Formats: sequence, structure tokens, C-alpha cells
Amino acid sequence: MRQHNELFPVVKDAISFENLQAQGEKVISDQSGNIWSDKDKHDPGITLLDSLSYGVSDLAYRHSLPLTDLLTIAGKDTLFPAEFGPQQTLTCGPITLDDYRRALLDLHGNDAFKISASDPRDFLFQDIQLICEPKSKRYKYYFNPETLEYTFTPPSGDKFKTLTLRGNYWLYWIPTRWAGKSANLPLVKRVMEDFLRENRNLGENVVQVTRVISTPIYPELVIELADDITDAASVLASIYMLLEQWAMPMPARFTTEALQAKGLTNEEIFDGPWLRHGWIPQLPTSQNYHTGMVLKMNHLINQLLAVEGIKRVVSLTLPETEYLHQIKDDNWSWQLDVGYYPLLWGANPLEVITEKNNNYVKLFAKGGVRLQPDQKSVERLLSQESLINNAASTLPAGKVRDLKAYTPISRRLPACYGLQNTLQKLKPEQRHLYQFLLPLEQMLADGCARLAFLPHLLAFRDRSGNISDTLWPFKNTEDTIAQQVHQEYAGTLKAFQQQEISLFDDKNRPHHGNINRELDILDYLLGYFGTQRAKRPLTQDIHDFLQTQRGYLAQQPELGYQRDNIRIDRVSALQKRIAARIGLDGTIFKESVDLSKLPFYLIEHRQLLPNLPHLDFQHDQTPQSFVISDNIVKVKQAGIADKIVRGQLIDFIDIESKFTVRAQMIVAVEGNEFSLDTKNSIQLEKNLQLLQSASEKNNLRWRNSTAWLEDMTYRINYTDDQVIDDKTKQCRLQSNTKSPFPALIAPKNKITIIKQSSPLSSIAEFTDEPEFKLVATVTEIDRIEGILTIERDDNQLPFPTKEESNQYIWYISDENYISSDRFSFVVSVVLNRGLVEREDIDQYKLEEWIERETLAEFPAHISLITHWLASENFDDFAKTYQRWQNNGAQLGDESYTILEKLTLGHLPTGLTGISNMFIATEAQRLEVVGESGNEWNTQAIINNEL
Repeated sequence: MRQHNELFPVVKDAISFENLQAQGEKVISDQSGNIWSDKDKHDPGITLLDSLSYGVSDLAYRHSLPLTDLLTIAGKDTLFPAEFGPQQTLTCGPITLDDYRRALLDLHGNDAFKISASDPRDFLFQDIQLICEPKSKRYKYYFNPETLEYTFTPPSGDKFKTLTLRGNYWLYWIPTRWAGKSANLPLVKRVMEDFLRENRNLGENVVQVTRVISTPIYPELVIELADDITDAASVLASIYMLLEQWAMPMPARFTTEALQAKGLTNEEIFDGPWLRHGWIPQLPTSQNYHTGMVLKMNHLINQLLAVEGIKRVVSLTLPETEYLHQIKDDNWSWQLDVGYYPLLWGANPLEVITEKNNNYVKLFAKGGVRLQPDQKSVERLLSQESLINNAASTLPAGKVRDLKAYTPISRRLPACYGLQNTLQKLKPEQRHLYQFLLPLEQMLADGCARLAFLPHLLAFRDRSGNISDTLWPFKNTEDTIAQQVHQEYAGTLKAFQQQEISLFDDKNRPHHGNINRELDILDYLLGYFGTQRAKRPLTQDIHDFLQTQRGYLAQQPELGYQRDNIRIDRVSALQKRIAARIGLDGTIFKESVDLSKLPFYLIEHRQLLPNLPHLDFQHDQTPQSFVISDNIVKVKQAGIADKIVRGQLIDFIDIESKFTVRAQMIVAVEGNEFSLDTKNSIQLEKNLQLLQSASEKNNLRWRNSTAWLEDMTYRINYTDDQVIDDKTKQCRLQSNTKSPFPALIAPKNKITIIKQSSPLSSIAEFTDEPEFKLVATVTEIDRIEGILTIERDDNQLPFPTKEESNQYIWYISDENYISSDRFSFVVSVVLNRGLVEREDIDQYKLEEWIERETLAEFPAHISLITHWLASENFDDFAKTYQRWQNNGAQLGDESYTILEKLTLGHLPTGLTGISNMFIATEAQRLEVVGESGNEWNTQAIINNEL
């Protein structure tokens, strides 16, 4: 790639001036026969052929230059952007438990703190343990199939289902001696929080982070030194480093070059996350801080004997402490209590072991003389390895070449041709010669331009608007005559040449041939990263499709590195990869994206869950204060610190009127005070004064929310093309803007149809068996049209008539549905049905292709649910999603709206207290019943408490 003589010796004979001239002469001779008899150097034909052969030879020679030179752009030090190096394209963000451990062990104080020479930095973490959340401690909730309610406490009876959330982890961390200082700990904790937020795998979350506490251990050693030892300080330094590594081992770190020298391949080195401060091929043996760490001393004596200057280990003991106990029937093993790790000889170990007459390390020379090195002597001998900085590996640029420089053939011709005469003195035959040579000149000039264009043709980002480059042969002042000769048509020719290489014309219309060539090149370049461009564009906008594929290539390092990472507050790498795979919407690759205008949406179901409540607050609690400040409500109560956390749901109760404001999410906690935000809840905003009044009368109470979600019920909405009577055994139900399609339904599922006692009544309020109950089976599902085909048994009641259908609701009552976990490793993708509503395509085949391509980007353990929303509903969902994100993705009105649109459930109904309902305004009435008066929007009634 860098050597000029690798290619040149192979082709030098073929591209030499002499060979090219001889080949040209032979071809012309073969064509002319005996007509061309004078072939001496003075012959005009030979002179012209010489100039042309020289131009071709020069262009061919340029092609044989080192590839690094051909790819070098003036002003750039590297061939490719730094992020396209192996440190980012071969690595990936943390995925496995070992990946997380390595990435966290790589965090250094120099990265997180302002560098100060007076306070030398160290790594932040001595050790990390990440474990799956124990089954007995998992997030647990219950579903009551009789009331369709989800609760955090078991319902009465035995028909409820117990569900658990999988994918949670617990993390234990140990700071280094430097990071464990009280002044550094707060920032170390913040770095940990930032890391976990920015490096979360899809469907997973670290829900508990525990700092393991240090407890001093004091090993006691008696060492007999070798007879010829003169430097006891070096022996003591070696003993300290050996025991420090034994008590709390640190990993060995290597530079890229060191591992390459060991014979490791790039694939072996650049494996897992990019470690800035040294690769860690081998992690220290993982300790179990969840059950208690075990210290084993059985290999220590042999390791001590290997230290230069030690003749004999007279004794080695480890006294028990409050948190350290010797394991029964094992003389070499000690158990630490859960939550503790050993701190060798306390916070100042060198001071302890160099103290005069200390009992911890006794060094005896020949004759029984005890040697006691001083602390400074030992400190000077401790090895201080320099911090590794694994810089980005890049390919340096080659030599800058002026590949686009071109000397016209006409300028090389002898003066006897008269081509250098002024325009007025040019003879017609000389003008004709200029014109005869123009195609040849243009071909050679374009060859130079195309070669110079190579770095842009193969660029990973900042790609050109052209597929190639062109060059007008006559640009220099020496070519004034040629410019004048061609002046009349030069502009037209230049425009034609530019049009031939442009992707779009001056009216922004695509040149499909060039577009296809550009897409082929993009596909070729994407192949370097193990992927390919979209096989077909879902969008009909070729500008958008090209932008998507270019963005996909330009962001390959990030998209590959963050392949399993998910951030709900930004467009994820997964979402970008899906967009590229189905050829949809290039705006998603922009740095700043309007979240209300995404082409589709990914929602991780677990993000819609509230935090588990604390069991201490199952019953009414009396707040000490209830303070309103703008849109923030602050509630203070003694004894809630460390029990109430952000994301929990509570109910407010006015014990006088029995009115309840349900499912209000806590947005912040500080000590014995928690806060709520009225922007998060219409109910809280509307009832704020009522709650304030109740507080002033000491009638306000709060407690954990009893039911935090209610399963979906749907209105009976028959398709227009059917007649429903007593004999109807099979019918079709259709979703609409007011009744979403049940995305979780499956063929052969059972559904139950019941009659409501009132338009707002929920199943949870039924005290007796409903007067009408019909169980039907789903036989066919059309997700594009939003149609379910259901069938009843002969012994079932008839379907409700169309005229009475608005009095009935239905819900999924199938056992498989009831028992399913809808929040663990489940992601919904929300798509606009308008994408497939085109007459020129088979909607169902396109739907199948989109779902297949989307699923291909997901890890195998993730379940995907596809939602096809009508354009109006999709736009509404997009705005809701943006508001949810702008609100910090907190549980509240917007998240409940998302839950309902995904048909996962809705805010529990059943608000009590008729005196607290509001009389509907005309606008509110229209919102509920619509212009026709035949609609019924329950959510509007709930939101406005009508």
C-alpha cells in the first residue's frame, strides 16, 4: 500500500512511453496500410503520437503510485477519520458481564478530575462485580384476571397471576485507595452513574449499585533474609506489593503494541470495549461480594519465597477481626462478612509496616538482627507504572501529490504546428487540430480528475455530490489560445461533463445511473463493516434514501460500537440501523433530531414501569407538610428517607370526601421530602386546590398506589360490510381512532364480550357477574387493516347487534395472554400505516419484509411487537412520545397514554367522589362524543373528570 515499487515493476514496461508509442504506431500502421510511409521523428503524425503517448504514460504512472498517496488529501494527517480505526470499528460497547467489568476498571481519575500534579491520580475502581438480580429479590407484580388490574400486592383469592421483571442486575464496586478518599467519593459515584446510564443494554438495567466497604486486615509475617542481603527496603517493598495484589488484585494492562509483539491478532486485541488505559486480556479472578469475599493464603508462602532476598518464611498469620473470620477446618482460608473487602494494613499501610518494632512485618538478617527500613526508602522503591493512553490507531497520510495537474497535448507539440500563434494568426487547419485533439485532451484531463477524486469516491463520510470528477483541459494562462478557440462551445461542454458526473441536476432531479453507481459504491464500502445498504427504499424520495444510506456509512463506528446500547432520551444506534436497513428517513442520522418527526418509534416496555413501592407505605400516611411551588408539589414526612425513591407511584386521599387522586409519580426525593410535578398529571393539576384544602384541614393522606395499571378493554366496532343477527357465528371487529388495535393478540386467543353498566364503568367495579358475557375465539388477524375475525360457539349467546354495540366492551381473556410477561425483553416498534398504503405494492408482503428486516437487527432474546397506526394516530403518538421525552421519560399522563396506545393497559379508572366531578364545557362535550354525537372518548372524561 505504501511501496511504490510493489506495483510499478509489474506494470512499468506496459506503461512506458516507448511501449505506448510503439503500440500506437502499430495500430495506426495496421489501419493505414501503405498510405503512411514516412514515420521519421519529423513526421507530424509521429510527433502527435509522441505527445499523446507521453500524456497516457504520465496518467498510467500516476495510477501506479502508492495507494496511501492516492488516498491522501492535502491538509489531512490521516487517510481516514480516527473513529474508523480498529479501536472503534473492531470493538463494541460493554455487553457481557466481563465487558462491563473491564470498561469500569478502565476509568481513571485523570479522565474525571482536573489534573493536578500535587495529587497523583489512580484508577477509580479496584474491583467490580456484576450479578443477575437474585430471583427472590426480583421486581414482582400481580395481575388479577377478574378485575384486569395490575397491583404490587397480591389480590385476594387465588386466581391472580404473579409476574416478575427479568433483566435486572446488581453491581458491587470497590474504589482504589485514592478514589476511596472522602473528597473523591462523590465524583466517583457520579462517574459510575453516568457510565451506567450511557452503557445500558437493551432490555437490561442495573437496579442496585452497592459500594463494598473496606475493613482493615493485618497479616503478620516473620521473614529471615538471605545472608548477603544489604537492602532490606527493597525486600519490604516487594512484600508490600505482593500482599497488596493478593488482598485486592489489580489487572495487568498492556498497550496495543505490546500485545501485537506477543503475537495477538487485531481481532484478539480489539475485543470488547475500547479500553483507553491499557487492554486487559486476563481479568483477576472474580470475587463474590454478594455472599462474602474469601481470602486464601495457601499460595502466599511460595510467592514470598520467590522474592529476591528472602531466605525463609518463619511465620505467616492473619488475625481475625470484627468482619474477618477463619473458615472452620481450613487453616488457609478466611471469610469476610457480606459487604466488606480487605484493606491491607489499613488506610496507611506503609506507615504501619515501617513503624519501629511493629508486629506486622519482621525482617531478620543473619545473626537474628532485625532490620527496619524507613517509610521514605520503601516508597521510593514502589513501582509506579506510567499510565497507558491507548490512542486511536490511524493510518497516516502518504505524500501529497498533485494528481489533478494536467498539461495539454497541444502545449507539448513543436512550434512548427503553429498552435501557439495568436488567435488572429491561427489558420483554419490549426483551429481544426485544436478541435481534433479536444476529445483526447478531455479524456486525459478527466482521467487525472477521476484519479484525484479517489479519496472522495471512497470516503466514509462527507461524500461528494458527484460520482466522479471532470477537468476542463485548458485552465492555465499558457493555454489562452486554446481557451479562445473553444470559447464558443466550452460552456456547453463543461455543463455536459458536469451533468455526466452529478447525482442530481440543477433542478434537483436525480440522474438514476449515477445514483445507482453511488449506491453500489456505498454497498461496497459498507461491506467492510459486515453490512450492506438497504435492498430497496421504503421511501419514494431518492434524496432521503441516499441521505439514509450515506448516514449509515458515516456513522458505522458509532452504530457498531453501540450495537446493543439503548438510550431513551436520544435516537439509538439500533433505531438508526433499522432506518438504514429498510431505507427510511435520512433525518434520523442528523445530530439534532426532532423527536416528534421520527419515521418510526422504538419503545422498550420496561421503561414504562414504575419503581417498586416500599412496603412501609401500604396504608394511609399523614404528611407533615404539603407545599405548592409553581408546578412542583413538595410533601414532607419523617421516616421516609431511603425508602421513597424517584419513580414510585402514590395515591392522595381526602379522607373527608373519600376523593382519591390516583397513580401520581414521585419525580424527586431529598431526605424526608419528595416532590411531584403537575406537568406530569392533569388530575394532580386539576385537584391541587382540593388537596391543599384537605392538607390545611389535616384531612390529606397518601399511600402506595394500590392498582397502577388496568388491562385494555375495547369497544365493539363491527366492520360496515356485515350483518349481525342472532344467527351470526362469525364477525369482524375493526379498530379505529378511538379503539386501538390489540397488538398483543394472537390467533386462537379467547376474548370475552360483556355489557357495561355505564359508559365509564370498569371491570374492576363489577360486584356481580355481568348480565351479558360471551366468550369468542380469534380465528384471523389482519394487522394492516386492524381487523379481527372472531367466532362464537353454538352454545354461546348471540353477538350484540350493531345498534346496541356501543353498550358492550371486550377484552382478551386467554390464559396464555393473562400469564404473559409483557415488560421483560419486549420492545414495541410503532410504524405509520401510511407507509404501506400504496396501490403499487402488496401491503402484506411489504409488512412481512419490514418486520423481518427490523427483527434482524434485534438481539435474539428480545421480543418485538409491531404496531401499525393510521397516519393520524401515528402523528398523535409522535407528539406524545416527544412530550414524554421532554418530561424526562417519567411515568405520568404521557407514559400512560403510550401504554394505552401500545395496548399494554391504561390508568386505572374508578375515580370516586361525585362532588368533585366537573360539568363538561361544549368543547369538552365534543371531545367526548365527537361532531356526530356517536363517539365515546373515555380518556377525555377521565382527564377532565367530567
